[in-house]
Amino acid sequence: MRRLQSVLSLIFFLFFILQSSASWGQSDAAVPAIVDAARKGNIRYLQEQFAAGVSLNKIQEEKTKTSILHVAAGNNQIKVMEACLDKWGFSIDDQDNTYHLTPLHLAAYKGQVAAVKFLLKRGADSTLLCNIYKGLSNAKIEYTPYYLSFWVTYKDNPPKNIQEVLEILKTHDLEQKPSPKEKEKPSLWWRSMLIALSDS
Repeated sequence: MRRLQSVLSLIFFLFFILQSSASWGQSDAAVPAIVDAARKGNIRYLQEQFAAGVSLNKIQEEKTKTSILHVAAGNNQIKVMEACLDKWGFSIDDQDNTYHLTPLHLAAYKGQVAAVKFLLKRGADSTLLCNIYKGLSNAKIEYTPYYLSFWVTYKDNPPKNIQEVLEILKTHDLEQKPSPKEKEKPSLWWRSMLIALSDS
């Protein structure tokens, strides 16, 4: 009897391993399609993947290593962003491991007005810093979403709505209660301007 139980346990264990391996393979293969769906706002496909057991909050865009919430924010896909926050277990202030970008940073950088408004309304932290850019001095430069979008205005062909994004973030930041990071803003402003001018 014990021998039979051992055999059955072994069979069950092997079956579990095979099933897990198959699902991992399917998830890996589906990553580009999932990222593309977030970019294009294909909410139905994303819901199907989630229902099939895919952990959408673990999916990363291959090149930037950002989440699909970042991808949706950078492409103004509000319905995808809502689902990420309300159904799929994403953090609104998630920072990528490379540049520490939040979804708000990416929305601001790309001049996505609706995404910026949505994220601020949902409580995104506009004082978090990213280090997306290194200037000619190769120094580490950190930016809040506002100063990141300010820097973008000095680059060639800035996003069409970048000035509106700047005004939204500026107004929002002025309405917030000052925090320790707010004290860093004057130096960030000058550093941003100097870097932008040095690379123009």
